[in-house]
Amino acid sequence: MAFTPVINGVIRNEAGEYVERIRFELQEGKQVFPPLQNLRAEGGYASLANGSYSLEIEVGHGSNIILTELHEVLVNYPVDEQ
Repeated sequence: MAFTPVINGVIRNEAGEYVERIRFELQEGKQVFPPLQNLRAEGGYASLANGSYSLEIEVGHGSNIILTELHEVLVNYPVDEQ
């Protein structure tokens, strides 16, 4: 049975405080996927300061959450030395 996934992420700072919600977009032209097929989704948030963050990703279909993953993200922009 094919499904139409909805993928969202929540970014939290090191203190666990909410920073931003991200809506991931699926591969262009693909909206319905058979089970066990790999898929690619992209999303972003451009204004994070240097530091460590957690990213919780939820994959859902309709009102059901199919998968939840937690990832650690390190942002380390180079510092201008002028």
